[in-house]
Amino acid sequence: MNTEEIKETTEENVNDVTNSDVEESYNQNDESRYGTPEMKEPSNPITGIVGAVIGSLLGVALWIIIYHLGYIASLAGLAIIICAFKGYEILGRSLDKKGVIITSVIALVMVFVANHMAWTVECYLEIKDYFEVSFNETLKWMPDLIKEADAVKEYISDLGFGYLLTLIGGVSTIVSKFKQAK
Repeated sequence: MNTEEIKETTEENVNDVTNSDVEESYNQNDESRYGTPEMKEPSNPITGIVGAVIGSLLGVALWIIIYHLGYIASLAGLAIIICAFKGYEILGRSLDKKGVIITSVIALVMVFVANHMAWTVECYLEIKDYFEVSFNETLKWMPDLIKEADAVKEYISDLGFGYLLTLIGGVSTIVSKFKQAK
């Protein structure tokens, strides 16, 4: 059989198939052949919030370490945001627009927590050699210690700078997650 004979035979076989045959074969067992289209599971906001908080704590730990080294970095703020999103996705089953908003709010709160904890760690490390004080006591007294040390402006400055760097590093992540969410 030469190439022209193969071509003619193929064309004849194709022409022999009617449209109903094509439709019938296409509709028959589509799900078993191609699978069903994946439906995203609706998110569970309660477990998602827990996941976002747990995830963001990793970013808070990074923030404290970087602050202890003498820096405030957008990397730590970005880590808070990314870890919060991942935590929400893992425990909340999926990330929808509601989840993006909830997670963004949690990340902003956690930036405050990170700054406050970083200040508390630094204060505790400074005073523990002079006073018998626990970390929990230092945490409890921190607002008063900041006022007494006349460090309110520095505290607010660090917090504002931390938010600024977090937003610079994280806005594109938040926007892209919001666009991807359904």
